[in-house]
Amino acid sequence: VALTRKYNFSKQTGKPAITLVAFIDFECPYTRESFPTLKQLAKDYDGVIKIVFKHFPISNINPNALKAALASQCAGDQGKFWDYADRLFTDKKLSTDDLYNTANSLGLNMTQWQKCLSEEKHQDNIQNDMQDGVDIDVRGTPTFILEDKKIEGALDKSLWDLAIINALNAKQ
Repeated sequence: VALTRKYNFSKQTGKPAITLVAFIDFECPYTRESFPTLKQLAKDYDGVIKIVFKHFPISNINPNALKAALASQCAGDQGKFWDYADRLFTDKKLSTDDLYNTANSLGLNMTQWQKCLSEEKHQDNIQNDMQDGVDIDVRGTPTFILEDKKIEGALDKSLWDLAIINALNAKQ
């Protein structure tokens, strides 16, 4: 399974960009713990790192995770995936009413969003993300793939900085 893209060159720096694939579960406490660091990495390495978000809801221990993943993708249809994901991680409220309230508060077209969610429009995409994870032996969330290196669990910012610098140096 090809999860990373090879040699996307940053327009800002002229250096090769690297790809970080994040397998996440909105209800997982460890994913929630890692999300602020992931956001900071996106900011600090803008133009150098590409973050690819892959859903890996572990429904047997996180019963709201799949519906939250579907809801986030429906928000993404309206260009609000990252805003919606940020709210889910920050608010930590994933009941059906909470998912609806989050969509409404972001100004989404609620008719479109509700139709998408009720039809489970993105179920196949989420299943594909999960299969990608199974194919590379993702055992829990969060799991990250930085270029070709698997990183499991929540890391602090200094360890991520080191891993990203090493990945960039390996490209030169």
